[in-house]
Amino acid sequence: MEMVMKKEERETEKGTVAIDHFFNVKGVGTVVLGTVVEGSIRKHDDLRLYPLNKVVHIRSIQKHDEDFDMANKGDRVGLALKNVGVDELKRGYILSSEELDMENELKMEVAVNKYWKGEIKNGMVFHIGKWMQFIMTRYEDKFILNRPIVFKKPSSFFIAHLDSKPPRIVGKGIVK
Repeated sequence: MEMVMKKEERETEKGTVAIDHFFNVKGVGTVVLGTVVEGSIRKHDDLRLYPLNKVVHIRSIQKHDEDFDMANKGDRVGLALKNVGVDELKRGYILSSEELDMENELKMEVAVNKYWKGEIKNGMVFHIGKWMQFIMTRYEDKFILNRPIVFKKPSSFFIAHLDSKPPRIVGKGIVK
């Protein structure tokens, strides 16, 4: 009984899924694989697909090859979707029932990894990660991304400098 109560407490009205794989299934249509990174999603929900800003419908939810009516934060899911084709999708796209931010430039407060020996200078190239998105960026007094990143404010981002000697993890960037 206690486990059921805890599971119910985790249910929320809104949810977000980070997509990492997608394919077409004959007779089913577009299927995406991903992880619920925030909140809860339900069968028959309409979610916004970012960065395309397109509304898609969840036909069904599977977890470990079993059908479910709902999935919560942390669940690995397979979603059969309506209103989107496989050719429109990319790894790192986000499905969400709430309004998310999309930015091409980020002004962040950076908490630098104490083991990283470099310094952040204008003109340097970094990679920023959030959920399943890993985006190249150039630093020019702010991080200028080569494509939009999707997130919910306030948010933290993983920052890496791949041209450094190990460790390549610069630290964490925070947008308020």
